[in-house]
Formats: sequence, structure tokens, C-alpha cells
Amino acid sequence: MGNEKATISTFFENVNKRILKKNGILYKSLQIGLAGKILEIRYWDDIEVSLIRSSLLGRVLSKEQCVVPDAVIWCYTDDVNNYIPDSFRDKPLPEGAITDVYQGKDTTGCIKVTRSTEMEGADYISKTYYFCRQAGTDYDDCMLGHPLIRCFYFWAEQENLLILHSAAVGFNHKGVLISARGGAGKSTLSVSCLLEGLDFVADDYVMMREVGERNALPLYTMVGLNSDMVQILKPDMPVIKTEEKRNGKKFFDASAYPFQEELPIKAILCPNVTEGSEPMIVPTDRGSVLVKLVHSSVSQIGGRRDTEMVKRMIDRLKDLPVYEFSLSKDLKKNVTVLQNFMEGL
Repeated sequence: MGNEKATISTFFENVNKRILKKNGILYKSLQIGLAGKILEIRYWDDIEVSLIRSSLLGRVLSKEQCVVPDAVIWCYTDDVNNYIPDSFRDKPLPEGAITDVYQGKDTTGCIKVTRSTEMEGADYISKTYYFCRQAGTDYDDCMLGHPLIRCFYFWAEQENLLILHSAAVGFNHKGVLISARGGAGKSTLSVSCLLEGLDFVADDYVMMREVGERNALPLYTMVGLNSDMVQILKPDMPVIKTEEKRNGKKFFDASAYPFQEELPIKAILCPNVTEGSEPMIVPTDRGSVLVKLVHSSVSQIGGRRDTEMVKRMIDRLKDLPVYEFSLSKDLKKNVTVLQNFMEGL
């Protein structure tokens, strides 16, 4: 990148050569079908590969199948300073800057480096998308946290897909987005629907095409259960791990349950837990709910708050009716009320 004639694409070509030369023997890869596309995700660690394979939605392709992927994503730990262009290494922060960030973009790709923390980038020529965190970061963070969503965002952007921080469930092929802040009941409600046999797309993140039908598409089969959701736990549920640092939150592989590959979305629900015994769904103000949903989605992507992306999300969602769902503590009652509501959409 120090050479003015160099492109971002050639920069990443050199990155690939360095990584493969250094770590070729330890290198692991897998190809996964995702929402009708082929996506290859590469990791360094054997355990991590098997965990990703079990949690992401889709059929893992065998090595014998010759498939050209729609996108390739690298997600690995390394020394992030390797990705700082020479022209940026010794520069002081610009006046008024609040973060130590280098950003570059040309017709071949883009790169963003937060010095000593993380790198994300895209090579449009080879359809390769990158994320790197400083060595020593917990692998679980790369799998379950924001880095993976950022990688998906690069790919989704090229495929004209939006990534929304929302759950999605349905009944008889009519669905709703469930959007709420943490602790408001979004995951509890959506996972309750999954276990009661309703249509299910996701409890946390969904994709949606920017044109055509407003269908929700799934990202992965990993489902998170908060510690207060013990009443819906079943003995045979395949719990993959428990995070004690997150109040005992459990993650389980829901791939044995019937996921919907595409679910037409007819409304947005904003749940909240109340002291009332009877659940109730009533119309509510569209503006505030949309603002929260878009803000939350953009934040999960990693602060890429460009106005065009916000506009695309708002344009896609603004015509959907919005409802407030007052939840009771009886999870089955909540599912029954929601099912009846979706029947009438």
C-alpha cells in the first residue's frame, strides 16, 4: 500500500501469500451453503472449524465438489499491525479524530484498520472478505460475536442483502420480525416459537433482500438461551457451550429443528415483559421502533454508519405495520397469542 500504484486487491494478495507461507500446514477451510449461496469461511483452529460447521446453517460441501464460491471470508487472529499501510504507520492522529483508524477504498476493494485492535477489508476482484483481530482474542468471540457479522456484512452488501439485528418467526408462511433491546424478550419469544413448532428463521440476526419480496433469510442455527429461559429447556437439547461470564447463557445447535429458508415478513413486533398475566398485541408508533431496529443493526455491523446503508434499511422496512407485544410470564400463552395474530395477517 506504500506504492501509489498498488491497489487494495494486490495488497490482500500479498497478505494471502504471507499467511499461507507462514501457516499453510495449520490452515483449515470449509465451504458452506448459505441462503442459496456458497460461502467459504476459513479458520486456523480444528476445534473452531468443527464448531462453526455445526452452528452455521446449510450443507457442508465435500472437498471433491468443485464449486466456485460466491464469496470467501477469512476470519483469523494475527498481529493486526501487519495490515497498517506504510503511509499510515507513523502519522499522528488528525486534529479532532476520536479513534485511531485508517480507511482506504478504491475500485478493487476497501480496508479499515483500527491501529493495534482489528482489521476488516474486502477484495472485490477475488470476492474475498477479511476480518482480523489482535492475537490473543478469544476464538469464541470470533465465532459468536460481532466479527462474524461484520464479515457477513461485506458479503451481503455485494449480494444486495441487508443484515438486520432481529428475530424472525412465522406461521403458515406469514412471518414477523421481532425487534427489541437486550433483555426485552426477543430471544425468549422466538425460541419458544421454535420449540412449539412454528416457522422459525432466527433469534438474533436475519438477512433480507433489498429488492423483491420482503423475505427473512437465516444466517446460522446457533441459538442462545438466557439463564431465565429454563422453563423451555428440554433434556435432549444439544447444548454446545455455556458462558458463565454472560450469566450462564447457553448456546445450542438447533439444526435438528425446522428452519425456514425464506419467510415472507408482514409486520414488525416490539416485545416487552410486563406484570400483566395476559399477553397482548396492539399497534404502536412506527418511527421509534424502526429507528431502534436500524440503529441496532448498524451497531452490530461494527459502526459502519454510512447514510446510504441506513437509508436502504429504512426504505425496506418503512411500509411494514408495527406492533407492541406485551408478554406474559407464561411462554406458551405468548406463542398462542402470536400464532393467532399471524393467522390474521
